[in-house]
Amino acid sequence: MRLRFLIFSHIIFVCAAVRCAEPDAPAIGLRPAPLSDVSRLASKLKDPDAVKACAAARELGESRQPVAVVPLLGFYTDGDGERRIAAVKALSALTQWGAAKKTETLLAISLRDAMHTIRRQAAREVALTDGVDSALKRLVGAATDAKAYSAIERNRATHHAAAIAGMKSATFLRETLSSPDIELALAAAEELGEFRDMLGADALIKALGPDRPELQAAAASALERMSGKAYRFDLLKWAEWRMSLRDDFGKESTTAASKESSEYGKPSDYPREQWPADIVIAFDTTASFLHTWPEVNRSLTAVLRELARTEPSLRIGLIRYRALDARVTLKYTLQPTPLTWNAASIEKELSVASFGGGSGALHAALRYAVNGMVWRERSRKSILIIGDDSPVSTSEDPLKAALQWTRDAAFIDGIQINTLYAKTTAGEENRQTYRRLAFSGIGRFYEYNKAERHLVEMSAATVDVKGNELPGDTAKKWFTPREK
Repeated sequence: MRLRFLIFSHIIFVCAAVRCAEPDAPAIGLRPAPLSDVSRLASKLKDPDAVKACAAARELGESRQPVAVVPLLGFYTDGDGERRIAAVKALSALTQWGAAKKTETLLAISLRDAMHTIRRQAAREVALTDGVDSALKRLVGAATDAKAYSAIERNRATHHAAAIAGMKSATFLRETLSSPDIELALAAAEELGEFRDMLGADALIKALGPDRPELQAAAASALERMSGKAYRFDLLKWAEWRMSLRDDFGKESTTAASKESSEYGKPSDYPREQWPADIVIAFDTTASFLHTWPEVNRSLTAVLRELARTEPSLRIGLIRYRALDARVTLKYTLQPTPLTWNAASIEKELSVASFGGGSGALHAALRYAVNGMVWRERSRKSILIIGDDSPVSTSEDPLKAALQWTRDAAFIDGIQINTLYAKTTAGEENRQTYRRLAFSGIGRFYEYNKAERHLVEMSAATVDVKGNELPGDTAKKWFTPREK
């Protein structure tokens, strides 16, 4: 809502600015497109064909007409992921738009959009508009302003600062590593792992102390990425490695600040299979699931234990969901547990989960999983939705919204959303909801087989209802996109 309010306040500003601006003041050698062309292109933004709509947005961005800001902001606000990223690029291309307002809008998008890819694109556009040094200053300011920005927004600002400024951000990252705000400290640790920098190595080794277990795990992962060594929490080995470094360690990374921002921190920097793994379990805690949960959780726990065994840097988060209606929700609609390296604490939470109240907030749980959890920037991301009922809402089409979120998460950010349906008293008709969700993205559809008491992958080429898939196979599949 904050982003929507900001955007529409800018629409009002732009309309006022257009009325006051002199009509014949184009940049030297470049004349804005006729207003009739802007009107024609604005109407094409509503084309149901995303390719045509995005092409119209691109042309609007090239029109150099300030009035194009209004339809482009509307295109961004109401669009899916593909349209939003096209809107961001087009807004940045509008050089006739007031630079200050453009930068402010792009900065807001970079911190508040639901999709990482769109946020990163907006941050790049801020740097292109203001220059790297000015953009770095803005992002550092956002990262350190706890009054104006939430913890997750400041986490994102920290990542963006490193992405657009390279080694110019190193001092800020080292200082942030000791921040009492764990989300900022984790972001700083992850980004320091991208640089071959002695001072960064020193800061990360210092963070390996046991005082802050979450930061300790993040620092170990960053050091392993920086060094290529697998020493985890062995301070002696890390100290020996640090002593062995030569003066030329990391000299090649000092040029990072001068690189194109799009070259920094590319996923191709290291193979996908070596990325750490983040998984969020969103599960129904309503009354209908009370008697089914112990059996489902037994199978789930076996898979999570296998993940913990095979993934050296696994983080797990939880979201319990019930109903949107406060009259039947019983204490909460969503109850999240942030992503953590402590698999034992997650297993305990799953085993003592309580059930009651009505259901229907599946779409809200999915939305929070994508946009409310603090994912690592460079991780394989997976969401598992467990339930027996379909989403319900009086303010939107909840299934349509959930399907769109799943598609955007998959095809914009590469998040694999898997579903696990368990038949209860809620009714067999809800089974199709979980199948459609998995198949709208790159995820897999599972059922809990009550008769055989195990999980069954219903999206497999050949479904064996009685065959018991080993937990290790399931763990691997939950991070392996489904082949179409």
